[in-house]
Amino acid sequence: MKLRQLDRHPVLLKLSLDKLIQFLFLGTLFFLVIFCWKSIQGFRFNSLASPLSLALAAYCSALILRFKIQVTQQTIVLYLMWAAWIVYVDAISGDFLAAFARDTHWLILPIFITLIAELVRLQPITPRIFRLSAAFSIVLILIYYLENAEWVFEWKYAPVFGNIRHFSLTMGVFTVLLYDRSETGKYEKVFLKVVRVIGLAMLFWSGSRGPILAWLLSLFLYLKIWPNSNYFKGTIIEISAALALAIIFDVGNASMGVWNAFFRSAQSESLDALSSSRIQIWKSTIDALVSRHLLLTGAGGNGFIRMHLPLDGQMAQPHNVAIQILSDWGLVGLFLSVLFGAGTILKALISPPLSSHGAVARAVVLYIFVSSLFDAAMYHLEHLIYLSIALGVILSEQQENKSGARFGCVFLLLFGLFSTLHLSLLDYRVSIAPQKPIKAPLIHAR
Repeated sequence: MKLRQLDRHPVLLKLSLDKLIQFLFLGTLFFLVIFCWKSIQGFRFNSLASPLSLALAAYCSALILRFKIQVTQQTIVLYLMWAAWIVYVDAISGDFLAAFARDTHWLILPIFITLIAELVRLQPITPRIFRLSAAFSIVLILIYYLENAEWVFEWKYAPVFGNIRHFSLTMGVFTVLLYDRSETGKYEKVFLKVVRVIGLAMLFWSGSRGPILAWLLSLFLYLKIWPNSNYFKGTIIEISAALALAIIFDVGNASMGVWNAFFRSAQSESLDALSSSRIQIWKSTIDALVSRHLLLTGAGGNGFIRMHLPLDGQMAQPHNVAIQILSDWGLVGLFLSVLFGAGTILKALISPPLSSHGAVARAVVLYIFVSSLFDAAMYHLEHLIYLSIALGVILSEQQENKSGARFGCVFLLLFGLFSTLHLSLLDYRVSIAPQKPIKAPLIHAR
């Protein structure tokens, strides 16, 4: 009977379909966040993160058919300059397909950010969906760790994430996200409080200093730009409970635990030891770029691996986003990346938040940025997706005059090409011959 009534009223039918589509977008976003970390378990050694890249491309394809791209002409120009340089560097790298495949998600993410901003404007519940997905993720990750408790002593091969440091990065960003306490019912508020304590306890338990520092700065930023005395008191209690849990369940591994993290720092004999050899990695990366005449252009996508610089076969990136960009796209790429970021999101980031959602999104951005200075936050695609969603929430608060345009067919073709490339290079290691270190491009060989 209701369907017949809707058939007689096309406007009502259209509104109902629009609502259904919007809820499908929100539901997909919920599961996309879970798939971000869950995909690591099945595809741990795929440096391309192909399954997640394909999921991101599919989600963007659906969003692009529903929303217009709302950007300024300046943003388009900066994006094209930045993207053109990436394609150029990959082209002269001597291994175009493998280098470009690693860079495809960078070209998709700015589009994803603008689409998320449109989704938030249309559905203000989007940040809440993001928050709930993070909360359920913490619960699921806890279950995985309890089921595989015997694995946690070997920190290099921790359940799900493959490395305890990777685990801590995820726990940190999800915990920061849960400090948004707006628009919650009674039972949801209790649930989020319990999960916040669990997430923070697991972060402390991991003993990862970079993510703990990033969490602390992010929490300070959130309380600073969105002050609430009740939040402060409750946060102190939650931190105390989390510390107690982390100490009680300390597994005694020399590379884990909140006390081990502190003593490792206090007993370090040098700055390089304090940084867990980070300074040595950064220096060796820059030295390699200079000696191979690649400092200006970089070595192309995933340049650190393609120059065969990993230490002990473990570190797949230089643990610093600036050095990472230098190894991929050189000084020119670093300049264009800063220019593109500053010209598109800096004003939104420094503007006062209009809601608790906006405040916690800024805290998430700070967390990922700080952790990317010492770890792999901007190397792994899942953290870039969290960052993009947070930036989309922030940009949704801006009310600038922007021209909207539909590029559905163009971007669908683009996503299709990227997906085809990933399917043909599912294992990035196949395209890299360890016995043949990358050489400088012909443009520098004169």
